[in-house]
Amino acid sequence: MNYKLLSALFPFLIHAAAACASCGEITIRQNSPGRTNNELVRLWEGNGLYRHVSIKTLTPVYEKNDFTHEFSLTLVQPRGTEWTDTEIAGQILAAAKAYGQCDIRIKSAVVVSADVPIGLLELRNVIPAGFTIGDDKTEVELASAIPDNWPKPVVFFLNGHEKAWAYTDEAMKALGAISASNGLEFVEPAAFVSLENTAFISSSFGKASNALPHELGHIFDYEYKAGASSDIIHSHDDFDNLMNFDPDHVNGHVASYMCDIFRASPLLRQVVR
Repeated sequence: MNYKLLSALFPFLIHAAAACASCGEITIRQNSPGRTNNELVRLWEGNGLYRHVSIKTLTPVYEKNDFTHEFSLTLVQPRGTEWTDTEIAGQILAAAKAYGQCDIRIKSAVVVSADVPIGLLELRNVIPAGFTIGDDKTEVELASAIPDNWPKPVVFFLNGHEKAWAYTDEAMKALGAISASNGLEFVEPAAFVSLENTAFISSSFGKASNALPHELGHIFDYEYKAGASSDIIHSHDDFDNLMNFDPDHVNGHVASYMCDIFRASPLLRQVVR
Protein backbone atom coordinates (compact mmCIF):
# COMPACT_ATOMS: atom_id res chain seq x y z
CA MET A 1 0.00 0.00 0.00
CA ASN A 2 1.38 3.40 -0.97
CA TYR A 3 0.55 5.53 2.07
CA LYS A 4 1.59 8.67 0.22
CA LEU A 5 -1.67 8.34 -1.69
CA LEU A 6 -3.51 9.41 1.44
CA SER A 7 -1.72 12.74 1.64
CA ALA A 8 -1.43 13.64 -2.04
CA LEU A 9 -4.68 15.61 -2.09
CA PHE A 10 -5.08 19.39 -2.37
CA PRO A 11 -7.23 21.63 -0.12
CA PHE A 12 -10.16 23.60 -1.44
CA LEU A 13 -12.96 23.94 1.11
CA ILE A 14 -13.33 24.91 4.77
CA HIS A 15 -15.96 22.80 6.58
CA ALA A 16 -16.03 23.87 10.23
CA ALA A 17 -14.04 25.60 12.91
CA ALA A 18 -13.85 25.63 16.70
CA ALA A 19 -11.46 26.54 19.49
CA CYS A 20 -9.55 24.21 21.80
CA ALA A 21 -8.30 25.90 24.96
CA SER A 22 -4.91 24.18 24.80
CA CYS A 23 -4.47 24.01 21.02
CA GLY A 24 -6.11 27.19 19.73
CA GLU A 25 -8.38 27.49 16.73
CA ILE A 26 -9.03 24.33 14.72
CA THR A 27 -10.42 24.35 11.19
CA ILE A 28 -11.65 21.31 9.28
CA ARG A 29 -10.62 21.56 5.65
CA GLN A 30 -11.79 19.33 2.82
CA ASN A 31 -9.18 18.28 0.28
CA SER A 32 -9.85 17.86 -3.41
CA PRO A 33 -9.70 14.25 -4.66
CA GLY A 34 -6.77 14.69 -7.03
CA ARG A 35 -5.49 12.10 -9.48
CA THR A 36 -4.84 9.45 -6.81
CA ASN A 37 -8.54 9.12 -5.99
CA ASN A 38 -9.20 6.51 -8.70
CA GLU A 39 -6.57 4.19 -7.31
CA LEU A 40 -8.02 4.48 -3.79
CA VAL A 41 -11.52 3.80 -5.15
CA ARG A 42 -10.30 0.64 -6.88
CA LEU A 43 -8.81 -0.59 -3.61
CA TRP A 44 -12.11 -0.17 -1.76
CA GLU A 45 -14.19 -1.68 -4.54
CA GLY A 46 -11.79 -4.59 -4.92
CA ASN A 47 -13.71 -7.31 -3.07
CA GLY A 48 -17.17 -6.28 -4.29
CA LEU A 49 -18.88 -5.34 -1.01
CA TYR A 50 -18.34 -1.56 -1.35
CA ARG A 51 -19.79 -0.14 -4.58
CA HIS A 52 -19.80 3.30 -6.19
CA VAL A 53 -17.14 4.44 -3.77
CA SER A 54 -16.23 8.11 -3.35
CA ILE A 55 -13.37 9.30 -1.17
CA LYS A 56 -12.47 12.64 0.32
CA THR A 57 -10.01 13.75 2.97
CA LEU A 58 -10.88 16.09 5.84
CA THR A 59 -7.81 17.64 7.44
CA PRO A 60 -7.83 19.49 10.76
CA VAL A 61 -5.76 22.68 10.53
CA TYR A 62 -4.49 23.79 13.93
CA GLU A 63 -3.48 27.20 15.20
CA LYS A 64 -0.76 25.61 17.36
CA ASN A 65 2.02 23.47 15.88
CA ASP A 66 3.91 22.01 18.85
CA PHE A 67 2.32 18.57 18.85
CA THR A 68 4.27 15.54 20.04
CA HIS A 69 2.18 12.77 18.39
CA GLU A 70 -0.20 12.32 15.46
CA PHE A 71 -2.48 9.77 13.84
CA SER A 72 -4.57 9.34 10.72
CA LEU A 73 -7.90 7.56 10.53
CA THR A 74 -10.55 6.43 8.08
CA LEU A 75 -14.30 6.99 8.52
CA VAL A 76 -16.68 4.78 6.53
CA GLN A 77 -20.07 6.37 5.82
CA PRO A 78 -22.34 3.91 3.95
CA ARG A 79 -24.99 5.65 1.88
CA GLY A 80 -28.48 5.27 3.27
CA THR A 81 -27.62 5.84 6.92
CA GLU A 82 -28.91 8.75 8.98
CA TRP A 83 -25.47 10.37 9.16
CA THR A 84 -24.86 13.61 7.26
CA ASP A 85 -21.61 15.05 5.95
CA THR A 86 -21.90 17.91 8.44
CA GLU A 87 -22.25 15.50 11.36
CA ILE A 88 -19.21 13.51 10.23
CA ALA A 89 -17.15 16.71 10.01
CA GLY A 90 -18.39 17.64 13.48
CA GLN A 91 -17.20 14.31 14.89
CA ILE A 92 -13.73 14.86 13.40
CA LEU A 93 -13.64 18.33 14.91
CA ALA A 94 -14.60 16.93 18.33
CA ALA A 95 -11.79 14.36 18.07
CA ALA A 96 -9.28 17.05 17.06
CA LYS A 97 -10.25 19.15 20.07
CA ALA A 98 -10.14 16.23 22.50
CA TYR A 99 -6.78 14.81 21.46
CA GLY A 100 -5.29 18.26 20.99
CA GLN A 101 -5.34 18.50 24.79
CA CYS A 102 -2.81 15.64 24.79
CA ASP A 103 -0.57 17.30 22.18
CA ILE A 104 -1.89 14.75 19.67
CA ARG A 105 -3.03 15.94 16.26
CA ILE A 106 -5.10 14.28 13.57
CA LYS A 107 -2.96 14.33 10.45
CA SER A 108 -5.84 13.40 8.14
CA ALA A 109 -9.26 11.76 8.14
CA VAL A 110 -10.15 9.84 4.99
CA VAL A 111 -13.95 9.63 4.54
CA VAL A 112 -15.17 6.71 2.41
CA SER A 113 -18.77 6.86 1.14
CA ALA A 114 -20.15 3.77 -0.59
CA ASP A 115 -23.22 1.73 -1.39
CA VAL A 116 -23.41 -1.46 0.68
CA PRO A 117 -26.12 -4.15 0.93
CA ILE A 118 -29.10 -2.70 2.79
CA GLY A 119 -28.80 -5.33 5.48
CA LEU A 120 -25.43 -3.91 6.51
CA LEU A 121 -26.64 -0.38 7.27
CA GLU A 122 -27.63 -1.10 10.86
CA LEU A 123 -25.46 -1.90 13.87
CA ARG A 124 -27.08 -4.89 15.55
CA ASN A 125 -24.84 -5.78 18.48
CA VAL A 126 -26.90 -6.43 21.62
CA ILE A 127 -24.93 -5.73 24.77
CA PRO A 128 -27.12 -5.68 27.92
CA ALA A 129 -27.97 -9.42 28.11
CA GLY A 130 -24.54 -11.01 28.36
CA PHE A 131 -22.37 -9.13 25.88
CA THR A 132 -23.41 -10.87 22.67
CA ILE A 133 -21.75 -9.22 19.68
CA GLY A 134 -22.68 -9.12 16.03
CA ASP A 135 -25.71 -11.41 15.94
CA ASP A 136 -25.89 -11.02 12.16
CA LYS A 137 -22.14 -10.42 11.66
CA THR A 138 -22.73 -6.98 10.12
CA GLU A 139 -19.56 -5.70 11.73
CA VAL A 140 -17.43 -8.62 10.53
CA GLU A 141 -18.65 -8.30 6.95
CA LEU A 142 -17.94 -4.58 6.79
CA ALA A 143 -14.54 -4.81 8.47
CA SER A 144 -13.44 -7.84 6.43
CA ALA A 145 -13.93 -5.83 3.23
CA ILE A 146 -11.46 -3.10 4.23
CA PRO A 147 -8.59 -3.17 1.68
CA ASP A 148 -5.59 -5.23 2.72
CA ASN A 149 -3.00 -3.27 4.72
CA TRP A 150 -5.24 -0.22 4.91
CA PRO A 151 -4.05 1.95 7.83
CA LYS A 152 -6.19 1.97 10.97
CA PRO A 153 -8.10 2.99 13.00
CA VAL A 154 -11.21 2.66 10.82
CA VAL A 155 -14.58 3.84 12.17
CA PHE A 156 -17.97 2.91 10.68
CA PHE A 157 -21.02 5.19 11.01
CA LEU A 158 -24.23 3.15 10.86
CA ASN A 159 -27.90 3.24 11.81
CA GLY A 160 -28.96 1.55 15.03
CA HIS A 161 -31.71 0.73 17.48
CA GLU A 162 -32.05 1.52 21.16
CA LYS A 163 -29.84 -1.40 22.25
CA ALA A 164 -27.11 -0.94 19.65
CA TRP A 165 -25.04 2.11 20.49
CA ALA A 166 -21.34 2.04 19.74
CA TYR A 167 -18.44 -0.26 20.42
CA THR A 168 -14.89 -1.14 19.55
CA ASP A 169 -13.37 -4.58 19.25
CA GLU A 170 -10.81 -3.72 21.93
CA ALA A 171 -13.40 -2.64 24.49
CA MET A 172 -15.55 -5.69 23.83
CA LYS A 173 -12.61 -8.02 24.36
CA ALA A 174 -12.05 -6.39 27.72
CA LEU A 175 -15.75 -6.64 28.57
CA GLY A 176 -15.57 -10.29 27.55
CA ALA A 177 -12.82 -10.95 30.08
CA ILE A 178 -14.83 -9.18 32.76
CA SER A 179 -18.09 -10.93 31.91
CA ALA A 180 -16.42 -14.35 31.83
CA SER A 181 -15.00 -13.78 35.29
CA ASN A 182 -18.55 -13.05 36.46
CA GLY A 183 -20.01 -16.15 34.84
CA LEU A 184 -21.71 -14.31 31.97
CA GLU A 185 -21.84 -15.38 28.34
CA PHE A 186 -19.48 -13.72 25.88
CA VAL A 187 -19.74 -14.58 22.19
CA GLU A 188 -16.76 -13.44 20.09
CA PRO A 189 -17.19 -12.53 16.42
CA ALA A 190 -15.89 -15.20 14.07
CA ALA A 191 -13.37 -12.96 12.32
CA PHE A 192 -11.63 -11.24 15.21
CA VAL A 193 -8.61 -10.09 13.22
CA SER A 194 -10.71 -8.05 10.78
CA LEU A 195 -12.23 -6.14 13.69
CA GLU A 196 -8.96 -5.07 15.28
CA ASN A 197 -8.60 -1.30 15.61
CA THR A 198 -12.09 -0.68 14.24
CA ALA A 199 -15.08 1.03 15.83
CA PHE A 200 -18.80 1.11 15.03
CA ILE A 201 -21.00 4.07 15.97
CA SER A 202 -24.77 3.97 15.54
CA SER A 203 -27.03 6.94 14.93
CA SER A 204 -29.22 5.97 17.89
CA PHE A 205 -26.46 6.91 20.30
CA GLY A 206 -23.41 8.08 18.44
CA LYS A 207 -24.60 11.51 17.37
CA ALA A 208 -23.53 12.69 20.79
CA SER A 209 -20.87 15.27 20.10
CA ASN A 210 -17.96 13.22 21.50
CA ALA A 211 -18.89 9.76 20.19
CA LEU A 212 -15.92 9.50 17.80
CA PRO A 213 -13.17 10.63 20.23
CA HIS A 214 -14.68 8.39 22.94
CA GLU A 215 -14.56 5.28 20.73
CA LEU A 216 -11.06 6.16 19.50
CA GLY A 217 -10.06 6.30 23.16
CA HIS A 218 -11.03 2.65 23.54
CA ILE A 219 -8.85 1.73 20.57
CA PHE A 220 -5.85 3.76 21.71
CA ASP A 221 -5.91 2.62 25.33
CA TYR A 222 -6.08 -1.11 24.91
CA GLU A 223 -3.61 -3.87 24.14
CA TYR A 224 -5.46 -7.14 24.53
CA LYS A 225 -4.09 -9.83 26.81
CA ALA A 226 -6.14 -12.88 27.79
CA GLY A 227 -7.84 -12.33 31.11
CA ALA A 228 -6.78 -8.69 31.37
CA SER A 229 -8.91 -5.57 31.24
CA SER A 230 -8.11 -2.17 29.84
CA ASP A 231 -6.70 0.64 31.96
CA ILE A 232 -9.57 2.91 31.01
CA ILE A 233 -12.31 0.93 29.30
CA HIS A 234 -14.49 3.52 30.95
CA SER A 235 -13.61 6.08 33.58
CA HIS A 236 -15.33 6.02 36.96
CA ASP A 237 -13.80 9.33 38.00
CA ASP A 238 -16.13 11.70 39.84
CA PHE A 239 -15.87 14.34 37.10
CA ASP A 240 -17.17 14.56 33.55
CA ASN A 241 -14.59 13.43 30.98
CA LEU A 242 -14.12 11.86 27.55
CA MET A 243 -14.08 8.25 28.77
CA ASN A 244 -16.77 8.41 31.46
CA PHE A 245 -18.85 5.25 31.75
CA ASP A 246 -22.10 7.26 31.91
CA PRO A 247 -23.03 8.78 28.51
CA ASP A 248 -24.63 11.71 30.34
CA HIS A 249 -21.22 12.58 31.81
CA VAL A 250 -19.09 12.19 28.67
CA ASN A 251 -17.61 15.47 27.44
CA GLY A 252 -14.47 16.62 25.67
CA HIS A 253 -12.25 16.84 28.76
CA VAL A 254 -9.25 14.47 28.73
CA ALA A 255 -7.50 13.82 32.04
CA SER A 256 -3.70 13.87 32.00
CA TYR A 257 -3.40 10.16 32.86
CA MET A 258 -5.56 9.36 29.82
CA CYS A 259 -3.21 11.40 27.62
CA ASP A 260 -0.27 9.31 28.86
CA ILE A 261 -2.06 6.11 27.86
CA PHE A 262 -3.20 7.43 24.48
CA ARG A 263 0.31 8.60 23.55
CA ALA A 264 1.64 5.08 24.20
CA SER A 265 -0.61 3.54 21.52
CA PRO A 266 1.28 1.98 18.60
CA LEU A 267 -1.30 3.58 16.29
CA LEU A 268 0.20 6.99 17.05
CA ARG A 269 3.41 8.33 15.55
CA GLN A 270 5.80 10.77 17.12
CA VAL A 271 5.94 14.09 15.29
CA VAL A 272 9.36 14.62 13.74
CA ARG A 273 10.47 18.22 14.03
